[in-house]
Amino acid sequence: MDKARSKSKNSDNKQNSAALYTLVVFIGTFFTACLMTLVSTLVLEEMETFMVGFVILLVVILVGVVFDIVGTAVSACGQQHLNSKASRRIPGAKKALTLAKNASRVANICNDVVGDICGTVSGGIGTALAAVLVSAGGAKGLIVSVGISGCIAAATVAGKALGKNIAIDRADDIIFNVGRLLDLPEVIRFELKNRELAQKKTAKQNKSGD
Repeated sequence: MDKARSKSKNSDNKQNSAALYTLVVFIGTFFTACLMTLVSTLVLEEMETFMVGFVILLVVILVGVVFDIVGTAVSACGQQHLNSKASRRIPGAKKALTLAKNASRVANICNDVVGDICGTVSGGIGTALAAVLVSAGGAKGLIVSVGISGCIAAATVAGKALGKNIAIDRADDIIFNVGRLLDLPEVIRFELKNRELAQKKTAKQNKSGD
């Protein structure tokens, strides 16, 4: 009886946790998408040349591809090498291990949330770029708009396809480097400490050689 109650309680806790996570993702996605759309719209309204908008578009597509690589890598990486590095207190290893242990949620945020936001924003930027190229409507405007949308879709899909191969082949290295990026202050302190120790060792060797 106690075991049945315990299982039921654990199931309820998991459901509540999943519901809370879904709510947080919904709210976070909503405000992030609104913010990115607002910023890109304000920038594009002040845009005087096509090239500025094109650079912004490339950045948005690149962000989507990079996050897709991280999402794929975190699903494919193992935890054994991260445990080994964490046990040796290598900076970034614990952060990377945390990502690996929460792979499903990290992948959801990177692949779905960020990916969908970048897709939506890049589509809006593409429409604005088409308007810059063709002020008038009609068949010409339609052709330009469709062409830009096709280029955006092709660049996004091709980038993610290439990124997935890289992510699967180098999953462990990618997630470890992401962990180092998240733990950047500690990484910097660690590198400075090692450099200082190396300089002291070199100075000591030079002194003994003299």
